[in-house]
Amino acid sequence: MKHYTDDDIIDYLHHQVSDAIDAQIHAHLALCGDCRDRFDAEASLSDLLRSSARATERELPPMLRAQVWAQIRSARPSLLDRVRAFVSPAFAVPMAAALALLLYFGVPVLRSEQASSSPTVAAAYYFEEHAAEALQNPLSDHLSTSSALASGSDAPVARVNAPLIDAADAATLDDVAASRE
Repeated sequence: MKHYTDDDIIDYLHHQVSDAIDAQIHAHLALCGDCRDRFDAEASLSDLLRSSARATERELPPMLRAQVWAQIRSARPSLLDRVRAFVSPAFAVPMAAALALLLYFGVPVLRSEQASSSPTVAAAYYFEEHAAEALQNPLSDHLSTSSALASGSDAPVARVNAPLIDAADAATLDDVAASRE
């Protein structure tokens, strides 16, 4: 049985071999315990190196770090960078608030000519309509108030509603109106 070298196993582990050789090594590892042990050792070493590299923080050499900071300090911001700095949240939020206030308070002022040309309904119209409807209902709670508003006089309720009710009801309403006064 032909055994594979450590380099072949490492290449297989990191998927650096062709498909045909990959299939051969895979079949060989299923049958050969020695090669499988070397494969497992290489796999655990690769995992250990990978986890160690992720866990440790590496420092740049001091000379390289000084050169990077010198480049940062000497760099002039471009026009695009200046515009971005201007539109940063420290400036954008108050500008947006001012724009919102301008739109909120400015739009009705700009449209005041259109609002005055639109037809309007006077509030007195609604009061008169309510009073007229109340006059048609003799059992309304606000009969005397509604009828006085509708007729514009201080006449007793029965006289205002006389055409709408019969004589017996009119006498009762006269008694009720007299007792209220």
